[in-house]
Amino acid sequence: MRLVPPTADSVGVAGFPGFDEPAASSPTYASASSTASAPTGTPWSTATPFTGATGFAQPNTSSVDLASVDYEPMTRTWGSKRAASERVASGASTGGSWMLALSPLVFLGFAALGWWLTEGATLSTSPYVIGGLSALAILWLFVGAVSDYRRLGSLGHDHRASVAWVVAGPFFYLLVRAIHVHRTLRTGTAPTWVYVILSIAVGVGAAALSLFIPRQVGATELRVIETQLTSDFLQQGLDYSVLCPTEAPGAVGSSFFCTAYDGVDPAAIIRVTWVGLGEFDYAIE
Repeated sequence: MRLVPPTADSVGVAGFPGFDEPAASSPTYASASSTASAPTGTPWSTATPFTGATGFAQPNTSSVDLASVDYEPMTRTWGSKRAASERVASGASTGGSWMLALSPLVFLGFAALGWWLTEGATLSTSPYVIGGLSALAILWLFVGAVSDYRRLGSLGHDHRASVAWVVAGPFFYLLVRAIHVHRTLRTGTAPTWVYVILSIAVGVGAAALSLFIPRQVGATELRVIETQLTSDFLQQGLDYSVLCPTEAPGAVGSSFFCTAYDGVDPAAIIRVTWVGLGEFDYAIE
């Protein structure tokens, strides 16, 4: 592309690139006496051409140079605002999650403690002790869930399981927690699996203990058996009152004898056999 030089009647632009007259190699500045200006009322087109200052910075505007400029398109990344607002999770292991994962062992410990404090649930204070330990177990679950929820938030997890899930049980909270954490980090399901394994192990162990470890049944539990047997006899049309011993073996499969009275005299001997933990069967002999 070539620029057309000015006509004779226009303002002189000597020194600007792109015209026939080459630019001066060094800037020259016209003195005040040599600088002509148009008198008042004289048209600009007839004024003396200005041939003075040519030392202005001269941009490279040739067509070849313009074509060689590397123009890059402006780009925009959609969703950048959302990406900037989301946090990056840095971990998934929390103390609260492991409190819930180990809760089967904790509950087993509470049960053993209650059994020891109440001497096998034979004391009159057994309901209060059992109620207090049950409250501690529930408190353990809620503290673990709240602690885990807050810790996951501080680790950058925007999607977390609600603490309300623990009302249905620790398994449901840990399951929902594992789903959210796994979607974010593709890991973090260990507490859920540990809870499942411990629950199965504790259940099988408790069943084994009830079957093979001998225990003694106290007077409180035997009074309950007496009441239940008397009620069963009344439903059968037998007006019997039942009297059991003050102590009896309590292992599954073991038996003891109670006496059924018809008024004052003994009417029958009843064999009571344990078929499960707290469950029994009986037969009149």
